[in-house]
Amino acid sequence: MDDVPRQVTQISWFEGEIITIDFGRSVDFDPKQYEQLTRLGRWIDVDDLSKFYLVKRVDATFPDDVINQVLSSLDLNGYELIHNNISYA
Repeated sequence: MDDVPRQVTQISWFEGEIITIDFGRSVDFDPKQYEQLTRLGRWIDVDDLSKFYLVKRVDATFPDDVINQVLSSLDLNGYELIHNNISYA
C-alpha cells in the first residue's frame, strides 16, 4: 500500500478496500459534496488535487459504477480507478 496516502493510518474492520481515483492532473472536484459518493465510505483529505482516496465500507455497493456515473455527469474523464485490498495482521 505504498501508493496510499499517509493519512490512512487506521482502518476499521468495517472498511475493506482503498480505491484511488487518479486523474493524472489537478481537477476541481470534492467527492464529499456528492451524497452518492459519501455513502460508499470515507474520503481521505489530501493536498494533491489529482488523486482522491476512498476507504470503502465492506457493505457498500460496488463503487466503480457509482464513481463512474458521478464523474461522467461532471464531464471529468481520463481517470484511473485503482483498487488496494486491505489485509489485517
